[in-house]
Amino acid sequence: MDGSLVSLSGLLVGNQVFDIPVYQRSYAWGQKNLEDLWEDLYYLDPSKKHYFGTVLLKDSGKTAKTTLSTLKRFDVIDGQQRLTTILILLREIISQLEAISGEQLRAEVEALKRDYLKDGGHFKLNPMGTDGQFFHHVVIDANDFLSEDSDNPSQRRLADAKTFFRKRLFEEQKRQPSKYQDFLVQLKRKIDDLQMIQYQVTSDADAIRIFETVNDRGRPLSNLEKTKSFIMHTSYLGMGDEDAVAGRLEELNGHFSGMYSHFGDVTGTKHLDRLRLTEDDIHRYHFIIYISPGENSSRPLDSLKDRIRDMLREDQSQCVKYALAYAKDLEQAFFAVKRITDAYKKDTNGGTLSKVFMLERMGNVFPLLIASWLKFGGIPGRMEEILRLIEGLVFRLYLVGGRRSDSGGSWLNRIAHGVHRGSLDYYKLIDELKQVILYYQNDGLFRQNLSRQDSYHELDRRTIKYLLSEYEIHLRKKKSDVQLAPSTQEEILTPGYQVEHIWPQNPSAKMSEDEELTHSQNVHRLGNLTIARESWNKSMGNRPFEDKRWQPDDRPSYSNSSLLVQKELADLTVWNDEQIKDREQKIVEFALERWKL
Repeated sequence: MDGSLVSLSGLLVGNQVFDIPVYQRSYAWGQKNLEDLWEDLYYLDPSKKHYFGTVLLKDSGKTAKTTLSTLKRFDVIDGQQRLTTILILLREIISQLEAISGEQLRAEVEALKRDYLKDGGHFKLNPMGTDGQFFHHVVIDANDFLSEDSDNPSQRRLADAKTFFRKRLFEEQKRQPSKYQDFLVQLKRKIDDLQMIQYQVTSDADAIRIFETVNDRGRPLSNLEKTKSFIMHTSYLGMGDEDAVAGRLEELNGHFSGMYSHFGDVTGTKHLDRLRLTEDDIHRYHFIIYISPGENSSRPLDSLKDRIRDMLREDQSQCVKYALAYAKDLEQAFFAVKRITDAYKKDTNGGTLSKVFMLERMGNVFPLLIASWLKFGGIPGRMEEILRLIEGLVFRLYLVGGRRSDSGGSWLNRIAHGVHRGSLDYYKLIDELKQVILYYQNDGLFRQNLSRQDSYHELDRRTIKYLLSEYEIHLRKKKSDVQLAPSTQEEILTPGYQVEHIWPQNPSAKMSEDEELTHSQNVHRLGNLTIARESWNKSMGNRPFEDKRWQPDDRPSYSNSSLLVQKELADLTVWNDEQIKDREQKIVEFALERWKL
C-alpha cells in the first residue's frame, strides 16, 4: 500500500476528526522532543518544506455530525504524538492571535479554531479516557486553572508542552513586539506546510502489515513496537475466522496498551530515571525470564520471531495461543516494573529496596528482580531477603570486588529464568544467590579487597561513600537516637560530599623519612578515610589531625561534626598507623556482618 504526500493543513483541515484508540500509548513527548520541534520550525526557511514523518490512519467507519456537515472519523494508528504536539502549539498560536489581533482578524481566528481545534461540539483530536478529557478541557478549551489538577504523568506532559510553547511565544513577543503578529502568522504557515506521508487503511490487519515500515518523525520503532506489530500480524495469519481475528487483535491491543500505561505511569519520575530503564530494556529482561537466559537474549526480537515463525509453520493454533500467552506475560513484566518503582517511591525509611536502587548497578540483577517480584512480591519477608542478597551481591561483587559488569550475568539470568518458569522455588533461589556470591566474592576475598593498602584508588569514590554512610548508620544505632535520614544518605553519595583523608594526602607538617614511608603505606587505607562535606574538606582537609580533631565554638572540626564517622575521631588524642589499622579492622568487621550471607 503506497502512502500519499500531504501537508499538515491538508491532513487536518476538512470534514474529518481523529481519534487516538485506547490501546495506544499515552502522551509521551518530553522537553527534548519539544525543543527539537520548536528549533526545527523556528529556523525553517519559509520557502522550503519540512518532512514531519508519517501518519497511519484507519477509517473507523464512524461519523460525527455538525449543523452543516458530516465529519468522518479516523483512528490514529501511528503519529499521535506528533499530531497531539502540533495541535498544542497551534492552540497557543491561535490564543496569541486572538489576544493581539483585535476585531480585524476575529473572523479568521474563529475559522482557525474550527479548522484545527473544534468544530461545533467535536474536537479535531480525541485522546481516549481521562487524557482526552484533560486535553480537551485544559489544552484546547484553555481552562488553565485545571492544569495543576492532575498527577497523571501523561497529563502533566500535556500541560508541560502547553507551558513550553506558551513560554517560547512570550519570549518572541518580548524580543520583537512590533513584529509579533507577523511572526505568529508565518509560524502558522510553516506548520501548515509541514509534509507528511499519509497511509489510510480500513482494517487492523492492513495497519499491522505496514506498521513496521513507518517511523514516528524519523524515530526508528522500538523493539516493543515491532514486537506488538509482529505478534498481531502473526495472530492474524494464524486465524481464519474474521470475527475471531478482530477479537484477538483487540485482546492483544489491550495487553500492549497495559504495557504502555504501566510504563507511562512511572516514566519521568526520578525513581525510574535513576534506573535509566527503557521499554526495550524491560522487553529484553522479560525475554530472559520467559524464553531464554542464553546468548540470544541480546537479540530478543529476532529470537522471538524465529521461534514464532517456526510455530506458525508447524501448528498455527498453538502459535496463536503462544503469541497471546507471551503478550500477557510481557504485560506482567511491565506491571512488575511499575510495582517495583512504586515501592521504591514509598520506601521513605531507607529500606533494602532503596539500598538496591542507591547502588545503581542493576543491569545484571533486574531480570531476577522482576521474576522475584512477580513470584514472591506478595509474601511477607521473602522479597526482603531476596533484596538483601541482591544488594549484597552487587556491593560485594561489582563495587568492592571490582568484577566486570558481565561477571555472573549468565548465572543470574538462569536463576531469574528458573524462578519465572517455576523450576526454582524460594529456598533454591536463596541458595543459588548465595552460591553466586561465594563463587565470586567469598568472605576471604571480601575482607582482602576491603583491607587493601590503596583502597582510596582501588575502590570507586561512590562505593567508599556508600560503605561509610552504612557505617554511619551502624554507629548511630549504637550511639545515637538520631538516625540517618535516607535523603541524607542519598546526599552523601552526591558530589556535595567527598572522601576525606584523616591523615592528609599532603600534610602541611614536615615528616622524617620513616614518617614519610609510614604515611605512604597507610594514607590511602580504608581506615584513614571518612566522609565530609565538600566545603569542609576544602577548608580542613590538609590540616594536621590535631586541628581537625577539635575547634572551639562551632568551628569546623570532628568534634563539631553531625556525622559520627567524623565525630568519633574526636575521642582520639593522636592519629597514626596503629589507629588507622584499628579503625580499618572495625569497618571491615562491620562490612562482613552488614553484607553477610
